[in-house]
Amino acid sequence: MVGIVALSATIAMGASFAGMLSGLFAAPRFASILSDLVPYHAASGLLGWMTLTAVGVSYRLFTMFMLAPEKGYSTRLVTSFGVCALVVLYVGFAIEVLDLPLAILAPLIGVALAFVLLAAYGRDVWRMFRARRRKVLELNSLAGLVALVFLGAAMLTLAAALFPDLDKSFAVAAFYLLGLGWLSGLGLAQLYKIVPFLTWLETYGPVMGKSQVPRVQDLVDERHAKIWFFVFYLSVCVGAVAIVADLNLILRIASWCQCAAILVLAIEYLRARRLSYAPLQLRLPPGAVRPHLIYANPTSKE
Repeated sequence: MVGIVALSATIAMGASFAGMLSGLFAAPRFASILSDLVPYHAASGLLGWMTLTAVGVSYRLFTMFMLAPEKGYSTRLVTSFGVCALVVLYVGFAIEVLDLPLAILAPLIGVALAFVLLAAYGRDVWRMFRARRRKVLELNSLAGLVALVFLGAAMLTLAAALFPDLDKSFAVAAFYLLGLGWLSGLGLAQLYKIVPFLTWLETYGPVMGKSQVPRVQDLVDERHAKIWFFVFYLSVCVGAVAIVADLNLILRIASWCQCAAILVLAIEYLRARRLSYAPLQLRLPPGAVRPHLIYANPTSKE
């Protein structure tokens, strides 16, 4: 719910930018500081909306897929500091617009609050990891934990960008790490489990207890996908370094590597939908429902 509030604020900021740039209304002061306001818009979207929402969802996903306890975590603390960080962010936006003194304090306080939130969240994920009943983690959980490392790296890079002596490319690299390493990485990782899990329910739900069926893990090939998760994360690292070092060619190569990795992983999701990796003798027992490629079969029953 906090993420939805941040989404609304992000839309309002973007609409005001678009209205001013399109000539819908005149705001000379607004136009003169637009470049200073864009980071607030990006932070509201990537940190406020997407990251807070991803953090909230990951509590359920990590506990479910690692078979960890669902209670006993610092969720209220995480939520409270998320709200405080957003308030500081939007107050800082207002200070910039109104040209009030001490505008630099808002980003510093906001990043400090975000680090407290990140510390509490990281401690909770560590508790999940320690208390898990699934001792050998599946690929989606491992790749999701790597995405969490990118969240930490992005916050450190964003904190470094606040130093006036450093180039603005650090801020660009921070949002790059947030968007690709953390958010895209977490999404790709969890989809690697969610797609086969929902496919398994849709296909074999009608024959549960009546016929032998494959496991959810039989619908994917982790050894093959692991290579492409590695390529994706490595190319994100290279791309972030290329942004800071102003190496445009290296950034383009890294971006194409990311595209290739995502394409292959998307094919893996489609292969899971087509039951390509399921053992042939168990693939479609009598009564099982063959899944459609993209959408769920409306005639399937759990």
